[in-house]
Amino acid sequence: MGRGGVWEVGGAVMANRRGLTWVELLVVVVVIGLLVAILLPPLNCSRCVATKTQCAANLKGMGMTLNIYAAQYEALPSSGAGAGGLVWLTDQTAEFRNMMTGGAKGEVGMKEFYCPSDRPTDMAKRWEHGAVSVWGYAMLNDRGEEAVGMPVLPARRVPPLEYFGKIADLKFPADQELALDLIVSDGAGIGAKFDGVKGGALPEMAYATNHRDKGKALGANVLCGDGHVSWRPFSSDPTKAVAVKQGGGLEAYIWVPNP
Repeated sequence: MGRGGVWEVGGAVMANRRGLTWVELLVVVVVIGLLVAILLPPLNCSRCVATKTQCAANLKGMGMTLNIYAAQYEALPSSGAGAGGLVWLTDQTAEFRNMMTGGAKGEVGMKEFYCPSDRPTDMAKRWEHGAVSVWGYAMLNDRGEEAVGMPVLPARRVPPLEYFGKIADLKFPADQELALDLIVSDGAGIGAKFDGVKGGALPEMAYATNHRDKGKALGANVLCGDGHVSWRPFSSDPTKAVAVKQGGGLEAYIWVPNP
């Protein structure tokens, strides 16, 4: 080795390369951190938009089935809410599930009934649990005469033929909510939890709000009577959302954001 950090190898002269100093390494780390901070929010935003779009497509598919049924029978089908052990708006009968999937057996089309923002790991168990099917969306077609603008449908079965005559003249408002993302909480006041809520037809399972961030609900895609789906931001302010208390003995609410 000669002077000035120069190596002599086989007659060739090579400069001695030194590594990065701590200052240079720190600069590189800071630059990478800044790039991540700049690029990560748009990536997360794009992911949220994709999730909302897929979720809206799920609800549109449900809307097509419900409207085909309504056009044929002049009535909405009964999901069975409020009958037997079906005490939440997410609880459906196996008959209603089979009707919505065209009679498909097993788990065919199952993912379309759970929001991609929060598909549970035990989705298959929720989809087929005896005579009960627990979905990731709240179905509002069994809310009753005062809410839906039609007589209450017979529970847990397709309405009989004589029932159709009672509603033949009724029209479905375009803005009538038929289904929406699940926004569930263990209370209706400040400090309510929107994740890990238990109750419904399968009280041993925990329910979580779709489209949430840091434990808070962001909003919901809402399917309306004319088949359109719109995004509604969520606020627990009683003037901006309706808290529907669920049955089953546990304190639980499913929220419907106002337009």
